Amino acid sequence: MKKLTLAAISAAFIFLVSCKQTTNSSNALIGQWKIDSIATPDSNLIGVMLLASTLYDTAVYDVSFTKDTITLHQKDSVTKSGYTFDSKNKQLLLKEDSSVLSYQPIDSSYIKLIAKDSTIIFLRKQ
Repeated sequence: MKKLTLAAISAAFIFLVSCKQTTNSSNALIGQWKIDSIATPDSNLIGVMLLASTLYDTAVYDVSFTKDTITLHQKDSVTKSGYTFDSKNKQLLLKEDSSVLSYQPIDSSYIKLIAKDSTIIFLRKQ
């Protein structure tokens, strides 16, 4: 009887731990992030303007991810957009304009998102 109880408790613990790890790893984006830097090809004028504004601190960008919403906080405005995250293909699909960004973790507190036009957004976890 003790072995059966111990086995049941162990199985429940393993199940709970594995569920928690699956939940955490399924969307590593959830949380508060700060745009650390932007790398962009010269042909992308919008990316160059964003990069210039962050370098000269004329705009401070914070990004927060929930399960299904991205919120971009700028000094005087807040922009929200829906998204889905494909953890298998490491892609972020923005619902508003159907943009697809590739997700690449650098370490546990630093990631990069790469757009189809080769613009790279580096995010640092806050």
